[in-house]
Order: sequence, then structure tokens, then C-alpha cells
Amino acid sequence: MSIDIDKLTKGDRVLISDGLPKPPKHHTRKVADWERRNFIGVFERVDSQGYVTIGRPDLSMPGMISFSFTLHAKYVAEILPPEQDEQAA
Repeated sequence: MSIDIDKLTKGDRVLISDGLPKPPKHHTRKVADWERRNFIGVFERVDSQGYVTIGRPDLSMPGMISFSFTLHAKYVAEILPPEQDEQAA
């Protein structure tokens, strides 16, 4: 599923996937590579050349600049609903 970039707003959660299934756990290197290519990120911006930047909060440490991922055509992106507060459940 592809997304309409015009509908994204800063802070939207986006699921990024290369479309391949996750390898078995015993293939540790393949799993690590798959996890680098398949993640939930946060939309940051679209630059003047049309490149989409998705932040990876899971790779950031407090007080550091977030890691960014430039979305390439081979990846599939899906907008996720906002996270709900666990205490509200």
C-alpha cells in the first residue's frame, strides 16, 4: 500500500516495509537486516527535491538528533493511527 505524501503531517506514525517476510529467528544477521528495512517511523518532512524524511525514534538517544531515513521507491509505506495512551485503556 502506498501513501499520498500530501496527506502526511509532521509527527504522523508511518509503517515502512520492503514487502519481504521476516526471516526465522535463527538467521540473526538476516533478521537484523530486515529490522533495519522494516520499521515504524515518524514523518518529518519532504524536501525541495521531493525526498521524504522519516525519523527513527528507536535509534535515537535522548538529547541527540534523530536518525532519518529517506524513503525510496522500493519501499512500501502506510500511515498508522496515532498511539493511544495506555492508561486510557
